[in-house]
Parts: sequence; structure tokens; C-alpha cells
Amino acid sequence: MNSSIDAMLGLQYLRKDTLDTYMDGEGNSKFRRYSRIVGVSFAKSLEADNSQGSDVFFTVQYQIPDLVNGIDSIDYTLTGYQIGLCIGGKDLFHANKDLDVVYGLGVQFGGYYLKREFRVSPYTVAKTKNGVIAPQLVMEARYFIGDLKLGFKMRGQYDISNTNWKQRDTSPLVFGGFSATGFAFQAMIGYKLD
Repeated sequence: MNSSIDAMLGLQYLRKDTLDTYMDGEGNSKFRRYSRIVGVSFAKSLEADNSQGSDVFFTVQYQIPDLVNGIDSIDYTLTGYQIGLCIGGKDLFHANKDLDVVYGLGVQFGGYYLKREFRVSPYTVAKTKNGVIAPQLVMEARYFIGDLKLGFKMRGQYDISNTNWKQRDTSPLVFGGFSATGFAFQAMIGYKLD
């Protein structure tokens, strides 16, 4: 029965096709195919049927802002956050108290923010947001050395929410759509709680 609190750092690859199409008209400056993400996670192992472990994960993640310089002194910044919950994960090595390989299903909620900023006079900023609801499949491998946890997490998700950006101000700009469908890889370091 291993429970822990963890710090995570990794890369996330999301669908940005329609956003890239919009960016083509802005000087062919596109966001990277991957985003850097940081976060914290809480994992709790529970006793389940046939003495196999069942896990609950709760995660909070933040996308480090991606900055793109467009044409005519225009900057674009893409950032966001996700809150995830995975219930019913199964440990493939439930008999081993130091090694866990857990898979499970869950859901991510969150939002992404895109800002378009003119750096010259008249200085203007246009802000939009895009909400996320995404079912996910999670797999986590972790090894405990005493109370220290080292791990690696993979996550695939499918965004079922609206892909259109919503204006956060009175700007008439309409950005290309955005989907949080994709996958992520994260390294973890944590502390065992029990």
C-alpha cells in the first residue's frame, strides 16, 4: 500500500492544427508541437478485490507559457492548466511493495489561454480562453527507495469540449480552434506518505 505526494515535470503534445493554420497567416510563426508542464500529484493506494491494489490519482498541472513572435511586433502567448482525477487504477505488481506499475482511467478539467499582444504604440492586448474536459488513460511506473519515490507517468487524453476560443475582452479577433487531445510524458519525484 503506497501513497505519495509528487512533483512532476514533463512534455505534453496537444493537437494544434487549427491554431497553426491561423498562425500561418501571422508570419508563419507556430507554437512548438510540445508544451512544457509542471505539476503536483497525490496518489493513494487502496485495498481492492483479490488483494490487488487500486489507486486514486489527483493531479494539478500548469503549462509553462509558450511565446511566439509574430509579424509587426506581435507576440503570442499560450498557457494553461489542468486538474485531473483518475480512479480505479490497477497495480500490475501488487505483490511488490517497492515497485508499482499502475494503469487507470480518469478525466482532466482545465483551461488554456491565448494572448495576442502588440508591442508598439498603440499597445493592445487580445485575450481568449478555451475550456477542457478530457477523458484520459494513465499509466504510472514508480519505485520506492525508503520514503523516496522515483517515477514516470504517461497520459493520453481526448478533449470532448468545444474547440473554439472564447473572447476574454472586447477584441474582435477570432483565433483558430484548439483541442487538448494528445498525450504527455512526465518524470516524478515524490515522498511516501505511509
